Amino acid sequence: MLTDDSIISISHLIIGDEGDLYAYKSGSQIVKFFNGYFGYSDTYGQGFPSRWIFAHDKLVDIFNQGKFSRFLNLILSKQFLTKDKGITEA
Repeated sequence: MLTDDSIISISHLIIGDEGDLYAYKSGSQIVKFFNGYFGYSDTYGQGFPSRWIFAHDKLVDIFNQGKFSRFLNLILSKQFLTKDKGITEA
């Protein structure tokens, strides 16, 4: 079971606000991430919550749907990490 503090930390990490593992993501990039990988149909615009709050709420939903291991497999994959940081493999 994940605590809310853990989900908050993961939210900050994936949007690029903590550490240097993931690139900084703007609000529209975060929406694109969750829409593209997890089938949401959110739009970015007026009234959009704080970036980490949006990510947190999506992660709680993903966890509640039983898709959290899919999320972890994605964000920890070499393919995603290199794409996210704009690194090309040598």
